[in-house]
Amino acid sequence: MKLEEASLSLATGWCCSTPSIRATTRPERQDFLALKRAFYFEHTEGEACFRLEAEDLARYEELTAQGMNQDFVARNTVIEAVNRAYCPISFSGIQDNLHLWNGHRFHEQPSDVFLANRRIPSDEFSLFPPRLPTRTKQAFPDYKPDHLALVYNRHPSIFLKIDSELFKTLWKLQKGLPRKLLADRDVFRLEQFLDYLYAFAPPPERRLLSANLKRRELIEVQLNSEGNKYDRIIKTQR
Repeated sequence: MKLEEASLSLATGWCCSTPSIRATTRPERQDFLALKRAFYFEHTEGEACFRLEAEDLARYEELTAQGMNQDFVARNTVIEAVNRAYCPISFSGIQDNLHLWNGHRFHEQPSDVFLANRRIPSDEFSLFPPRLPTRTKQAFPDYKPDHLALVYNRHPSIFLKIDSELFKTLWKLQKGLPRKLLADRDVFRLEQFLDYLYAFAPPPERRLLSANLKRRELIEVQLNSEGNKYDRIIKTQR
């Protein structure tokens, strides 16, 4: 996040020569990956990134060990992380609702803009690991769940399977991981989950969110009761 926002001074602290790529230009994915690798291994603050891995995995182990006991803070953090995969800018209700984002592609290029005018409240989801049926539990005493599930309570057959790798990604998104560093595997799973939810989503609202990843801005549009005029437009840029 610090590299993406150019909030970290890159002029000093390098063990080798200063990289030619500058974060101030907001480089594209491949250049950014090269800069990130250099920061991990050649900058004095790079070691802090590896400590994040241990924290995330410890949290994951804690949640899988809790069984069916709900951790609402963790659930809302996951909701926020999914929203941040499409909108890196914080907004009112980012933890309280899962917004159903739509991207717009041209000739199969990655989306730079995502829109959302439907949402599902966080309290309609549950986050817990799978469990064995009571009748078979004693037969498998060593069973240990290997993932968590974010389940849509109204239709429990719709859920997001969160293994350790996706969990780490979600926690990093919540902390500011840029979307361009998401693995294709994670993007596909998140978009598939949102697609399934669309079939049961409430109708469109008068509030429209438009996230522009390239310009790093969020536009909130409030329509009038007839839905044919703008009542209010708010732009937030980071």
